Amino acid sequence: DYGNYQGVFALSATATAFTNSGVTLSIYEHAVRESEDLRAVARSCFGIATAFGLVAAGVLFGLSLRLVPDMPPHITTLILVAELVLAGWTQTSAAVVQTAVGLGAATRMRVTVSVSRALILVGLAVTGRLHLLSYAASYCVVLGLLGAANAAVAGRSIGQAALLPGRISWSHVKSTFTYSIGISAVNLQNDGDKVALTASNHVVDAGRYGAAYRMVQLGMMPVNALAAATHLSFLDPDRSPADIVA
Repeated sequence: DYGNYQGVFALSATATAFTNSGVTLSIYEHAVRESEDLRAVARSCFGIATAFGLVAAGVLFGLSLRLVPDMPPHITTLILVAELVLAGWTQTSAAVVQTAVGLGAATRMRVTVSVSRALILVGLAVTGRLHLLSYAASYCVVLGLLGAANAAVAGRSIGQAALLPGRISWSHVKSTFTYSIGISAVNLQNDGDKVALTASNHVVDAGRYGAAYRMVQLGMMPVNALAAATHLSFLDPDRSPADIVA
């Protein structure tokens, strides 16, 4: 079962670059570097994340029927909606909070999602109900609740009741795609082999390989943490890049 999960999760990774990373970087660029109105940028980018997530979920669902044929369609739907739409809400909200308030507040929002996923896995394992459907359904519900709560927090940080989609700006779409294409290519390089394994009916091997790859990713945590902590500083026109590097 874990091999099938890895196949669908790897498929979603090609699009999460747009709904998570690309939108986040677009917010930083336009709100911090270009000093645009944060409220307008936030609502536009929230709309981009939601719209692209829904479209990507539909496209990848169709591909999954051929590339991950052993995964039940309803479970695929839950995973894709969670990773592409609901997770996008949290990532966009966290980026808005990081811009308006600071890294600490945004990090708490991101960590809450990770901790919730771990608690779901532990809870299901302890009760003997850890299987794909129970996990996908639980994660989808919890992530939906967290996404709505985080959108409310982000909204308050910009003086609104909640962060909602607004008029989408073409410049924000362009920035999102500029950032996302390169990141998506890296994700495809990193995760495409898992999809190839499931498409070739090597589901067990995909699960073993996916588990080992997750352990390797732990080694990247310090690098990723450094990148997240310093990105806004590089965009600040009043800061010297040489000083930040030092």
